[in-house]
Amino acid sequence: MNAKGRMTIDEDTFKKSDMSKVQRFFQNYGSSIATNASLVDYYMTTQANAANGYTSDGTYNVQGNARYASNV
Repeated sequence: MNAKGRMTIDEDTFKKSDMSKVQRFFQNYGSSIATNASLVDYYMTTQANAANGYTSDGTYNVQGNARYASNV
């Protein structure tokens, strides 16, 4: 990883690598990212579906919001 957080690859080392291992690495990494993205989507959708949003008088209607009322 470089200073900007980007992956850099040495071309000569890459060309000498076992390509089946390189492919497996990127497949596993991609699968991991997809799993995490799916979990984030699931949790955010679940939370959005649990919330009823704002009421007509402007209060926020979310299950369990009473415990947060003093913080708002």
